[in-house]
Amino acid sequence: MANSFQRVNHTLRADRGLRSTWFLLSSLLLLSLWLAWALYARITRYEISQNGRIEADSASSALRVVARFPSSALCELRTGQSAYVQLQGFPGTAGMLRGRVSRVPLDVRGGNVTVALTLDPTGQLPISLQPGLPATVGVEIERVSPIALLLRWSREMVTAH
Repeated sequence: MANSFQRVNHTLRADRGLRSTWFLLSSLLLLSLWLAWALYARITRYEISQNGRIEADSASSALRVVARFPSSALCELRTGQSAYVQLQGFPGTAGMLRGRVSRVPLDVRGGNVTVALTLDPTGQLPISLQPGLPATVGVEIERVSPIALLLRWSREMVTAH
C-alpha cells in the first residue's frame, strides 16, 4: 500500500528546512534593525510658547525674542538651549528663525515664566524684523531615544497606579 502522504514527505525531504531558516533569519534581521533604531534614534522634545514677541534689547539695542512659558517649564529651561522662532503671519520658512535662550527667568508672574532669547546671526532675512511682532517659540528641552521614552512612560504608568 502506497503512503498517502508521499508527496508531503517528498517535499519535506527536499526542503531541508530552508524556508524556515530564511524566514527566521529575515525576522531576526528586521528585529535587529528595529532595535538599533529604538536605541540610537533621537527624538527632540520641545517646550512650546505661543506668547512670544520680538523686542528691542535696551542694553545692546539688538533685537531679541521674549516668550512666556508656564511656570512648570522653569525646571527644564536653561541658558544656552537652542530654540526656533516662528513669526506669526509668515508661513513656512520665511518666518522661521533660530535662536538661543539667553536669560531664564527674565520674570516670573501669574504662573508664567518670561524667558529671553537671542537670535542667531543669519545672512539675508526675507522679512524685516520689527519690535512687537508676535511669534511662536520652541525651546529644545532634550533629545532622547524611543526606548528611553518608552521606559519613562512605563515607569509613569506603574507609579500612577
